[in-house]
Amino acid sequence: MTEPLSELIRLRITPSHYQKLTEAAALAGLSLSEYLRRILFNVEHYQADRAAIRNTERAAMEALQILRQTVDAQRLALVHEQLVSQGVSPLPMED
Repeated sequence: MTEPLSELIRLRITPSHYQKLTEAAALAGLSLSEYLRRILFNVEHYQADRAAIRNTERAAMEALQILRQTVDAQRLALVHEQLVSQGVSPLPMED
């Protein structure tokens, strides 16, 4: 059984924000209330995604640091040249 939508939240926003939200809801084929509910309750998913990305970024940086410790400067310079030739900016080499 679905819980009834009985509670009301009042929120003040600018007319331009209201217009943007109502237009976005219409484009999504949703009522403004349903559109806002979906945004509010999807925040948890976005936060989990952001946390996963941060963890992935940290893991990648750790792996890069470990690799840099095991590769000599000449090989690292060669890898950087290859990256640049592919249009990728390598991270600066640390002393």
